[in-house]
Amino acid sequence: MFDARWRGPTRNTSAIRTDAIEQRALTDSYSLTLDTQRGIIRHRNIGFWTADEVCAFFPVFRALASECRQRFGRILMLCDLIDAPAQDKSTAATLAGLGSIFGPGDKLAVAVNTAVAKIQMRRVGSADGMMYFDSDEAAVAWLVAPLSIGA
Repeated sequence: MFDARWRGPTRNTSAIRTDAIEQRALTDSYSLTLDTQRGIIRHRNIGFWTADEVCAFFPVFRALASECRQRFGRILMLCDLIDAPAQDKSTAATLAGLGSIFGPGDKLAVAVNTAVAKIQMRRVGSADGMMYFDSDEAAVAWLVAPLSIGA
């Protein structure tokens, strides 16, 4: 589906295949797509969120995560915050609830480009199967690599 509100990538996103991408959700705050070939959910934050917007995002994401678990046996997610501004404390605290959706064998790659964003995300949470990256390419490479023992 095409939506004129989507501003498109602002940098090289060659690590993300476009031939197997399904648009699942698009708002003024985020886009959510699924790479159906590799089973990677891609969440791209494109603005400030309120706690209410995060709460509205949860059921959309839960449904897609459930579909991925059924189709692929696990959840692989790239949370692309490279172009995103730092969020307020209330929003960041609400985002911590996303961690409950992930389980053993799942992987969450968070791409950030500023030290402030990385610090904020680490405050929100860090867990096994979760890593931070400076680029989409590095994040995708980690997501598709076999899960190592203890990760």
